[in-house]
Amino acid sequence: MLHIAKSTLSGLLHRTIERLREGHRIRGLRSMGVDEISYCKGRKFATVVYDLDRHCVVWVGKGKGCETIDLFFEQELSLRQRSAITWASCDMSQA
Repeated sequence: MLHIAKSTLSGLLHRTIERLREGHRIRGLRSMGVDEISYCKGRKFATVVYDLDRHCVVWVGKGKGCETIDLFFEQELSLRQRSAITWASCDMSQA
């Protein structure tokens, strides 16, 4: 539709996400969705956390798997925020 290379679009997306994340605070997260996406022709991965109530992305981390999602819980959420999450959704991949 835009007639640009996928790598160009991927770069734009990641720069935009970084700018939006500066100063971003996660508030009121009650239900979340987690998914892994691939980019750079499937050679790199990112983990995306969505606020399912507000229909928005709240965090994007480099990589996939337990180590990546653990970073989200340990670095981005307080103990109180973690305990406020009532349910979560993710796909059934081993990652």
